[in-house]
Amino acid sequence: MSRRARIAVLLGSGWLSLPIAIQSADMSSMYPTATLQEWASRYAASSNRILNNYVFQYLTAEEKRGLQDVRIDFPLMAEGSEHGNPLAFYAPNRQMRVVFPIFSLKFLDDLAIAYAWLQINGYVLDTVSEYTAMLVYKDMGGRYPAPLQALHIPSNALQDKRVDELAINHFVTARMFILLHELGHVYYGHTGRSDSGSIAQEIQADKFALEVMARSPVPPIGALLFFMADASMAEYPPRARTHPLSGKRLHALAFSLQDPLMKQQMLQLAQLLDDPDTRAGGILAAKATSEASLVPRRTHQPVLAAGASAAGTGPFQGRCSGQFLQKTAPGEPAPLEMVLQRTGNTVRGQYTVGLGTGTLEGTVTGASLHLQWQWGNSYGRAVLTATGDGGRMEGNWGFRESGQNGGTWFCVRR
Repeated sequence: MSRRARIAVLLGSGWLSLPIAIQSADMSSMYPTATLQEWASRYAASSNRILNNYVFQYLTAEEKRGLQDVRIDFPLMAEGSEHGNPLAFYAPNRQMRVVFPIFSLKFLDDLAIAYAWLQINGYVLDTVSEYTAMLVYKDMGGRYPAPLQALHIPSNALQDKRVDELAINHFVTARMFILLHELGHVYYGHTGRSDSGSIAQEIQADKFALEVMARSPVPPIGALLFFMADASMAEYPPRARTHPLSGKRLHALAFSLQDPLMKQQMLQLAQLLDDPDTRAGGILAAKATSEASLVPRRTHQPVLAAGASAAGTGPFQGRCSGQFLQKTAPGEPAPLEMVLQRTGNTVRGQYTVGLGTGTLEGTVTGASLHLQWQWGNSYGRAVLTATGDGGRMEGNWGFRESGQNGGTWFCVRR
């Protein structure tokens, strides 16, 4: 069963009801105030260097006249409704200023380090998108882990010069693109509309940014990093707002890019934003994601938490792989991976079907394990019966209070 088909099955089974409304979360507690204060002067100095040494150098005479009085402000947090938004960069209406909150700069800097370390060490970038989506769609209980901690990036990551150089490249080029985008709003006199016309304003500001960067030797590599994070944190279903992100906007951006690889990647991101099944699947995965499952990995398949014990040779313990079959999609099994930890007759564990991880908890009675499963906000019951020496388990599973209305599943220890 393909990932898209699996998403459709889960949606059709009531695992997720659409549309999905999300609340704007205040993530301002992600970093201690002292940390933001420590970084404030460094971020302000380097961002102003980008403005003065790169941006203004490549503006036309007319653009310089229109933007000569612009300044960058660096509050610790964004103003008003954007307070606590980790990707809040904006130009207030009818003002000659761009706002770069230190909180948002620190978050972007950490994402750049995470991307660089994962890339240099041959890990996939899926975990970054899973993390940023988790921040928005998962009930975190008011706790929002910072990127490097959540993504298990080692504290000495920047000691590798390759990582350090790539992270700086990501962070500098992302800031240059964002700064030019906001300057585009100022230059064209945009008014921060929150209706359908806001997309047109965003497209025009994106085009301004790319045109200026094309005159410079600085490639817009960091723009892709920024939009990858922004896409996984974007509201679904989308609504009119200032700085909206949509497939239409990213399509326009892609066709303004000169680099064919970046163009292809931006088009793929645009397709993701336009595909309801893919967006819904990302939300399902975010609800089922835990920090433990964000460990670096070399394949696109979600993995079970690092440190989960795979030891044990008796029934209902150890690591196993198998398949699950849903009654609403007969003949289309999906992959299943599970880790069980048994203490006496009590069993706890984790599982994944390719969309985040879920938890299992149950009791052994004879040759059967009676389980309760939890996956994001969804839950149900299940039974697994061991055969032979316990190396194979099979049974039924169901939604909510039923243990069999979902389908069948099996798992073989490895």
